[in-house]
Amino acid sequence: MAANKRLADTLSFPLSIFALLLSCAFAAELKASSEDGSVSRGKSIFEKGCSFCHTIGEGRKVGADLKDVTKRRPREWLISFISDPERMYKEGDPATKKLVQRHGGIRMSSEGLSGQEVSDVLAYLESKGGPSRTSAEWGKSTFERKCSICHTIGSGNKIGPDLKEVTKRRPREWLISFISDPEKMFKEGDLTAVKLREQYRGAKMPTLKLTEQELSNILSYLKFRDAQSNPPAKEKNEAVP
Repeated sequence: MAANKRLADTLSFPLSIFALLLSCAFAAELKASSEDGSVSRGKSIFEKGCSFCHTIGEGRKVGADLKDVTKRRPREWLISFISDPERMYKEGDPATKKLVQRHGGIRMSSEGLSGQEVSDVLAYLESKGGPSRTSAEWGKSTFERKCSICHTIGSGNKIGPDLKEVTKRRPREWLISFISDPEKMFKEGDLTAVKLREQYRGAKMPTLKLTEQELSNILSYLKFRDAQSNPPAKEKNEAVP
């Protein structure tokens, strides 16, 4: 009985951090999508609305070659520029003015994309050239403050599972949904959410109320670290944020 009480006390430890990405414990047992929905949607949007003026790694067309653009530009700037480039030009944004000058006065038109569509396009661009360094750096800070007490990335299990290569094993959309509202997924009968609760003896992951940006940054950091676990030869000496 004493042992059971100690176990119950242990499981009552504040779980807001512990369960953040608890899904990793079962990730290897479940099939993962080869291309998550956000990347797939972003690819479709890019091909229909962007590819006439832009390439990714094939040189300049009407507009800039976007290879590694998520490494060269802060995510917030990309979101603002893609959402409303004309507004940024009128407000005197230096980077926007330089682009217009470099491309002979041609200005990028607004495609009227929603916030989710812009996020999908960026996910696709990241998938073609690796996650944004800036986004990953912010994610590292958030991870260290809210996750590292219970999780490591490649150093073994702590209170929670080791998160090494979690972004390779689990679809991005599932991670977003689970972190955003784990209780909803459990009530809807999501297989992994149900198994997690069973595995951890009824422990519930609370809703952390992370902003969309904080969540995206954490995933960018995890994706960046995962890319470093088996990088191409030319990237082996690349610094980790």
